[in-house]
Amino acid sequence: MKKPLLIILLGPVSVGKTTIGEKVSKELNLPFINKDSLKEVIFDTNGWRDKEYSREIGNTAYSILYHFTNCLLGNSSAVIVEANFLPKYANNKLNNLIKKYNAHAIQLNCWAQEGVLIKRFKERNKLGYRHPGHCEDFIFNDIKDSLNRGRVESLDIEGEVLNIETTDLNKINYTDLINHISSRIY
Repeated sequence: MKKPLLIILLGPVSVGKTTIGEKVSKELNLPFINKDSLKEVIFDTNGWRDKEYSREIGNTAYSILYHFTNCLLGNSSAVIVEANFLPKYANNKLNNLIKKYNAHAIQLNCWAQEGVLIKRFKERNKLGYRHPGHCEDFIFNDIKDSLNRGRVESLDIEGEVLNIETTDLNKINYTDLINHISSRIY
């Protein structure tokens, strides 16, 4: 039986997690579970209202993400999960999954130089790249400090941590990243 692989993409809003996840998923033909995409399905089904509702739907999306991650790891699969994982909530849940399935975990902790993410966040909102249900026009003040820092701490879970600078998304060495991950697929 092959050992499951859990690839965890984390980092602040606008850091490029989804971009990286989609490329790795496509290149390695791995399932990619993205919290914001789950939220958007719920918004499109049930509608959207305000920042508080968006947070409630975010909690539901996390539950769905963990459910499908559990199912895929239970089938000895490799899976990519992506969200703005907060250690106080994610450490225990992810460690439990890793231990339950004896999975190998790789955190891809994405970061950018200070100030870059504020510009990126404002640009993607201006261009309408984000679903309106995320209420990003209303959350800027809540996340401004995180955006300015450009990084989050890694999770306290078993496995590897790869720090990926995303200041310029075109300079990410996808070849090395893909090779590293594929060497961990058992």
